[in-house]
Amino acid sequence: MIVTEKKTVKVVSECVVNPVFVSWLNTLGGREHWLFSRFQTKGLITQNNGQYETYISDLENSRGQINDISNNAIPLLTVIAHVDIEDIEGLKTILYSVNCELLISQSPLKWQTIRPQKGSFKLYNTNELKATIEITFELPYINIQS
Repeated sequence: MIVTEKKTVKVVSECVVNPVFVSWLNTLGGREHWLFSRFQTKGLITQNNGQYETYISDLENSRGQINDISNNAIPLLTVIAHVDIEDIEGLKTILYSVNCELLISQSPLKWQTIRPQKGSFKLYNTNELKATIEITFELPYINIQS
């Protein structure tokens, strides 16, 4: 038997605070997993999905002419991991994955589709052995009004 590749699997055997378990599709078609813990930040993006202007016949008593058609909100979840530089190479693939999921229930097993926010990212300084990576995920949007 010839060994062509060695793989290292890191196992967390301790209880973590505020666990966020993420699974994503890598560029080779396999699934990657990471358990983020401890610190997360929740955020929100609000959006207007269209507006219209009404005709005003009584300008003196008018409350305005611009009305919204629909509004929605996109919840954000920012996770942070302090990891070895070698782990950054695998974690950075979350940023360009076409399918990311968040574990929301263990019994029964339920996953929710999430999307990493697009942009440019600082991954690490080349003179360090450890790095902190911060990733913001967009959760399914909430339809506020229609």
